[in-house]
Amino acid sequence: MTDARHTDRSSKGSGRGRLDGKLACVDSQGYIMTIEPDECRRLLAEAVVGRVSWVSPTRGIQVLPVNYEFEGDRVLFRVASHSVLAELIAPTEVAFEVDDLDAETATGWSVLGQGTSRGFDGAVPDTSPWAPGDRATAIAVDLRAVSGRSVSRED
Repeated sequence: MTDARHTDRSSKGSGRGRLDGKLACVDSQGYIMTIEPDECRRLLAEAVVGRVSWVSPTRGIQVLPVNYEFEGDRVLFRVASHSVLAELIAPTEVAFEVDDLDAETATGWSVLGQGTSRGFDGAVPDTSPWAPGDRATAIAVDLRAVSGRSVSRED
């Protein structure tokens, strides 16, 4: 099912995306729609910033934004070797989330990936980090599951 209120994206990270999925809950005040896995992967591929979360052995629960690339079922990003994100070189269970929310129209979507991080020796595309500094350490998150939801206050 397609939600016509969302528009197609013409370029990466450019606003509302057109979504295909199954309606999970509909009433006169809006809907919640499950986003199919292939659509979740498309949304992951189009976004430029996501949040990686994990339980740090020294700092507790972490949820941090990263600029990333998505290839297949793998999230790739670069981090500073002295940052808390560098902990993800060691295999670590993580969640990776992207979303697109519009407070004005009360619509949005969220995609959650679950997987394991590791250091990555292959070529990582230039992710153009927003934060300053050297990002020489490459991290890969191999996703084993993706899920997503779209929500709208009005139907």
